[in-house]
Amino acid sequence: MKLGIDLGGSHIGIGLISEDFKLFQTKHIDFEKQNEVIDIRQIQKILQENIEALLQEFDVKKEEIEFVGVAAPGVPKVNKIEKLVNLKADDIRIRDVLPKFLWDKKISINNDGKCAAMAEKKKGAIQKEKDCIFLCLGTGIGAGVFLNGKLLRPRKSARF
Repeated sequence: MKLGIDLGGSHIGIGLISEDFKLFQTKHIDFEKQNEVIDIRQIQKILQENIEALLQEFDVKKEEIEFVGVAAPGVPKVNKIEKLVNLKADDIRIRDVLPKFLWDKKISINNDGKCAAMAEKKKGAIQKEKDCIFLCLGTGIGAGVFLNGKLLRPRKSARF
């Protein structure tokens, strides 16, 4: 089982994903309506409570989570995300927000626009396209560019 986390500009989304990449269940926490700036402690608390509730509700044991994917509006770096303009944060260290039981899992951090592009390439409307540009319009603007079926990435990867 995989766990996907979307740290959006106006919400946090959490999803359980099956081995065959089917979305098993999701939780969405909308904080835009709260009219306040969400800080790191609040994000950590939201993730802790909602991830544990989701696992408990669907009888998924913590040990069954093999992989964690984190999508966020910003620049992914090793162990952190920088320039989260929509969340009004210079950077967030991933261990400051993820529950401790996930720290030993394989974790991938990516820009949320690129995550949306990869999802469309894997299971969506652009599966058959070799060369294309995917634009994501939401709280901000994101994109993914594919050449010869591969997503263009910066030289340094944010995976660890």
